[in-house]
Amino acid sequence: TDEEMQDENIVAAYSIATMKDGTRSFEMMRRFEIDRVRETSKTGATRDRYGKPRTPSGPWVDWFPEMAKKTVMR
Repeated sequence: TDEEMQDENIVAAYSIATMKDGTRSFEMMRRFEIDRVRETSKTGATRDRYGKPRTPSGPWVDWFPEMAKKTVMR
């Protein structure tokens, strides 16, 4: 449902990659790890570098699921 697909309901993201030689790479990050990466982003962070609250913007706000997937793949 649309309600189940809300960004705040995402608890983890994972990536499975198969290399040319057939070996597989598996990575998983929990939500708090993804949020930690988000906080290093200039636009996605909820606090500025001085610790003052700010309103996040950009892809972390508009496309959170895709940014979470990108984060775990990198």
